[in-house]
Amino acid sequence: MTHEENDTEELTIERIFAEHAEAASETAAVYSLLCRAVADDPTLAAALDGAPAERWAKADALMTAVSAVLREDPHPLARHLPTFGGTPGPGAEVVADFTDLVRTRHEALARKTPEGTRWNDPAAAAVFHAAITRVAATDARPLALIELGSAAGLTLRPDAYGYDYGHTVVGADRPLVLSIELRGEPPAHLTTPIHVGARVGIDRAPLDVSDPAHAALLRASVRFDRAELLDRLDRAIPLTAADPPTRLTGDIVDLLPTALAETPAHLLPVIYGGNVMCCMNDRRERIPRILADSGRDAVWISQEHARNALALISESEADGYDKLDILLTAVTYRAGEIAEAAILATVGWYNAWLDWNPREVTLTA
Repeated sequence: MTHEENDTEELTIERIFAEHAEAASETAAVYSLLCRAVADDPTLAAALDGAPAERWAKADALMTAVSAVLREDPHPLARHLPTFGGTPGPGAEVVADFTDLVRTRHEALARKTPEGTRWNDPAAAAVFHAAITRVAATDARPLALIELGSAAGLTLRPDAYGYDYGHTVVGADRPLVLSIELRGEPPAHLTTPIHVGARVGIDRAPLDVSDPAHAALLRASVRFDRAELLDRLDRAIPLTAADPPTRLTGDIVDLLPTALAETPAHLLPVIYGGNVMCCMNDRRERIPRILADSGRDAVWISQEHARNALALISESEADGYDKLDILLTAVTYRAGEIAEAAILATVGWYNAWLDWNPREVTLTA
């Protein structure tokens, strides 16, 4: 049972860390092991006392603080952490080193505990690139990329990265080449150039990776097992820092109309985001209306669970998917009216694969 299924249950430290341990057991073994250690002994989370982190974020907040402290003050725990070049040892040994660190570095951890962790995996750009090049192949206008929940804006540069889809490789000589398993028939449009006229990110607390503190938080937020993500960040951060997007700070629903109104008429707005609609509750229902009210040509691309995006335009289509299925969808507006809606693909966790199988969606009347 997750916290979403029973919000009335008290969010104790034991419960928070136990559920994080369970959720990460197959994807982040070291992170899961350490969360389990805290669930078994909540005093290991003493550095969180009085910390500003939202309750459910406390597990990642503590582990982010551990990473931040390790970057400044070496400790034997690092030898077990892939993000520090380490190799996990026996579980008891890893937990013993972790216990020693949280006991002996308590004050440093308390200072480093963030209000929340921040993730921005450039790998998501491989998914969006497949959808955005589909737009570019059918519309010659330069694009205004508007990302919802943009974080540090690392996925606002799909034209700066290379892509290895297996059958198709794009930009093999670029500083960061993103690999993704492409299932299904490879679409011909993947090699279509993307011409970008504007980049706008909307986020409640956007990060500016040209600020060393923001870049450090982004790197520290990477879970210990995911050395490959840390490598992607180290390659992507300089590209974004050298040419930062426009950042709008605040609520997506409040700011999206402004972003659309300020987009020059000769640009085609492409609004996109991944796993952000789930955090908007009932307000997500306003997104299709905002796009219609703009009266513009636009394309809305979502990488979301069906209930959080597809269901907003087609309840019957959304009913056909498991609640854990992640769908890549595209809705095309012409002068504020939906001209086409399609499910393009299903997406694997951590953007590991893209099962490309486009089909048109029947809209809710």
